[in-house]
Amino acid sequence: MSLFDRHRLPDDVRASLREHLAAEGVRTPLRVLAWAKTADGVLVGLPDRFALLGPGGVWLSLPWHHVLSATWDDAGTLFAWRTVARPHALESVQVSTPGPLAGLVRERVEQTLVARHSVELVPGVQVTVSGRRPAEGDGPIEWSVLAPRGTDLRKPEYADAVAALLARVKRDWD
Repeated sequence: MSLFDRHRLPDDVRASLREHLAAEGVRTPLRVLAWAKTADGVLVGLPDRFALLGPGGVWLSLPWHHVLSATWDDAGTLFAWRTVARPHALESVQVSTPGPLAGLVRERVEQTLVARHSVELVPGVQVTVSGRRPAEGDGPIEWSVLAPRGTDLRKPEYADAVAALLARVKRDWD
């Protein structure tokens, strides 16, 4: 072990993460930017995503552009996030010492945001339309519409308006 390896992700965890990412179809070389221990494993910040090793050695990895929001508690040890796919579901994990991971999370999530606008979808219903691009590379912008809690955008009275809004946004940004 060299002088500068004391903060290196353990080799067995690194190998497990590499296997998980390969199974997910990630082809870029593994580059760990920051990591922290959790009660059940580790939370790892990578250039394009975060990965969480949980109970039973099961990995969850989420590209930064699929993270709607991410925060840390005042002590800096509870990491909480919401996804674009499940915006009203708050997930969290406790870490021992986040170190540079806290700053990395903020930087990467904000880096993916291309545009965010509040618009009236139908009379009386305000939504937020957001465009996100992968943190690494020039992938396509992925657009999403976030409705207030209790508003189901799959209902027929909203679905057509959502489709029209997304079509207009994509046309304006292309």
